[in-house]
Amino acid sequence: MNKKVYRCVSVIQLAENGDIEFEQKPTGITFLMFGLFALFFNKKRRVLCNKNDIKEITSSSKAMTGKLIGITTQNTMYILEMRNAEAQSEGLNLLKSIECVA
Repeated sequence: MNKKVYRCVSVIQLAENGDIEFEQKPTGITFLMFGLFALFFNKKRRVLCNKNDIKEITSSSKAMTGKLIGITTQNTMYILEMRNAEAQSEGLNLLKSIECVA
């Protein structure tokens, strides 16, 4: 199974065609560590997967691991490291509502 990790995810959205999109924004710490190169980490509206492909959704918000959301599809596990607790709770609420509908 492939694993893909996306850091500094700030927003998770559902597109009209059923694709799950997300936006990444670098934090101040990332900017301090990498300088102007951190701006290249900024990805907007990146497509994750389709809502029908989701097999399992997991989450973790421990001090050592951070605020994580795991989305498992047929052959890939996507790990989204959220920027803050608010973004994590909004993303989880959206994904859980999508999972109930699908």
